[in-house]
Amino acid sequence: GGAREGDWLCKQCSHRNFRRRDHCQTCGLDKPADAGKAPPTAQGGGGAGLEAGDWRCGECSAVNFRRRTECFKCRAGRPP
Repeated sequence: GGAREGDWLCKQCSHRNFRRRDHCQTCGLDKPADAGKAPPTAQGGGGAGLEAGDWRCGECSAVNFRRRTECFKCRAGRPP
């Protein structure tokens, strides 16, 4: 399933959280006041957004640097 309206990405670890959560399920960071206002794919991660070549894991939604061949968080392989 994809993201639903109001779901939010943690700015610290890039985990996708359901809108009902007040804290990130993965790292515990508080939900920011502006969370869920933009579609989760537009919120970026880590506050800086994606750089050219960076990729988002299809399994856990973590943002990975382009140099990684597997997700730093869940170890899923980089998509082709």
